[in-house]
Amino acid sequence: MSEKLSELTKQPIENSALPAAAIVAAGLLWGTMSLFTRPMGDLGLTPLQISFLRAALSSLILCVYLLLKDRAALRIRLRDIWMFLGTGIVSLALFNWCYFTTIEKGEASVAVCLLYTSPVFVMLFSAVLFKEPITRKKLTALVLSLLGAVLVSGLSSGAGGGQMTPALFVTGIGSGLFYAMYSIFSRFALAKYSFLTVVFYTFVFAALGMLPLCRAGAALRTSAGSGGAVLLTCGIALAATILPYLFYTAGLASTENGKASILATSEILMGSLIGIFFYHEPHGAGKILGILCIFAAVVLLNTGHKKSPQ
Repeated sequence: MSEKLSELTKQPIENSALPAAAIVAAGLLWGTMSLFTRPMGDLGLTPLQISFLRAALSSLILCVYLLLKDRAALRIRLRDIWMFLGTGIVSLALFNWCYFTTIEKGEASVAVCLLYTSPVFVMLFSAVLFKEPITRKKLTALVLSLLGAVLVSGLSSGAGGGQMTPALFVTGIGSGLFYAMYSIFSRFALAKYSFLTVVFYTFVFAALGMLPLCRAGAALRTSAGSGGAVLLTCGIALAATILPYLFYTAGLASTENGKASILATSEILMGSLIGIFFYHEPHGAGKILGILCIFAAVVLLNTGHKKSPQ
C-alpha cells in the first residue's frame, strides 16, 4: 500500500485549463438532474429507484460501447476490485442512500448543505494520502463554495425550520463523506486503468449496491411503461450520468482532488439557475449571492495557470 501511495503522489498534475473545464462541465451537467428527476418522480419513481436506473442503464450503455470499441477496457485484475467497490458501493450507493434519507426525514436545504461538506473531506484525505498541498487559494475557494451552498439552499434565512436530529446529522454528513470518496478511490484506480474503465465499473457496482435498497422490478416496469418514460430514463443516463462522470473522471486524472471537488460545485450553480428559470423557484438576494460565491470559487481556482506543453 505504501508503494502505491508513493506512486500516486509522484504522478504529475497538469496545470492546464482543459481538465478544470471538463470538471466544471461535469458539475453543470449534474446540475441538470432536476429536468429529469422531477418528471420521473411524477411517474411514481422514488429517488433511490431513479438512482438505480441511472447506474444500471449507464453501465449497460457503456458496456455495449466498450464491447464495440475497446474490449481491453473491460478487463480488471481481481486484486484491484476494491477500488471499484469503493467508487461504486462505498461512494455512489451509500451516498445516494444517505442523501435521500436526509431529504426524506429532514429538509432538502439541510441535505444540500451537508452534502457539500464533501470538498472538505476530499481536501483532508488528499492531503494525508496523496500529499496534496492545502493552499490559501484552495481554502478561500472552499469557504466561498460552502458559503454559496448555504445561501443557495436558503438555510441561512431559516427556511424550513425543521428539527435536526443526531441521526439526520449523521446521514447528512455521511452523504458528504461518501460523495467525497469517489475522488479518493478514483485516484487509486486511475493509476492503473483508463477513465472509461473506472466509470464503467463504478456504475456496475453502484447498481448492484442499490439493488436491495429499491424495488428494482417496479422501477424497470415504470421506466419502460411509456415512450416518455423511456426518453427520460435514457436522458438522465446519458446527459446527467455518463457524460458528467466521464468528464469528471477524465479531468480528475490530471487535477488535484481538492481542486476538482470544489470545481464540481458548479452543479449547485446550474441547479439553482434551472430552478429559477424552469420551475420559477424564489430567487432572493441570498440565492443570487450564493450563486456568485460559487462562481467566484470556480473562477479563483482557474486563475494563475502556468502554460503547459500541449
